[in-house]
Amino acid sequence: MKESDLWPVLRHYWHPIALSAELGDGPIAVTLLDERIAVCRLAGRVRAFQDLCIHRGTPISMGWVEGKVLVCAYHGWAYGGDGRCVRIPSVPAEHPIPKKACLTSFQAREKYGLIWVCLSETPRAPIPQCPEYDDPSYRPFLLQRKIWKGSAARVMENFLDQSHFAW
Repeated sequence: MKESDLWPVLRHYWHPIALSAELGDGPIAVTLLDERIAVCRLAGRVRAFQDLCIHRGTPISMGWVEGKVLVCAYHGWAYGGDGRCVRIPSVPAEHPIPKKACLTSFQAREKYGLIWVCLSETPRAPIPQCPEYDDPSYRPFLLQRKIWKGSAARVMENFLDQSHFAW
């Protein structure tokens, strides 16, 4: 069995994918369980979409936020917070936008200074509780940020393996 065999099950859980502070004025691209995701803030809420403009397959993360919409860099299609296309510059305003012109949306939340994403419509568990985050006797801080090219299980093992301290 490979770790990727578990990914269909893991899609039903919340995963921290970025620090809230990393999300600026535009979208960012992340990968979770081999799924490319574009994350942005629209109208003050964190939103997550499959990183693919439905029009020509351009990564939507290459676009920008314009007011309450995410705009594709390739042909300017604009998508609202629910993923529905709300503007196609090359189509006259009197013509309707096709109903199938939608980004694939994922659930996204901000909690504990992190952005969390669930790739399923029905999470099997809530975002883990961390009451210490709001407790003034604790102080959250980031020691170091690194991207490891390794499986989640191997990364967790290495961080929890106390024999590394001696070595």
